[in-house]
Amino acid sequence: MVAKYISKKRKRGRHQKRRRHSGHRLREWLWPSMGLLPYLRWFELHVKRQDETAYKAAMAVAIGVGVSFLPFLGMHTVFVLI
Repeated sequence: MVAKYISKKRKRGRHQKRRRHSGHRLREWLWPSMGLLPYLRWFELHVKRQDETAYKAAMAVAIGVGVSFLPFLGMHTVFVLI
């Protein structure tokens, strides 16, 4: 049995034609290709499957809403991590 020679300079990972460029990712984020309602159903299931308690989920939303109202632009991430 003869082993087939594979070039070490070959492209690895996703093939060039199948790679997603940043415009495609942005378009998917703004309007999912599966449609908005199926995406929202999927997101609901994703949230329900989390192992977090209802208290932790509510606190995360409350912190996010509270920080979003702060007037310090660029510091939102720092405040959330604190």
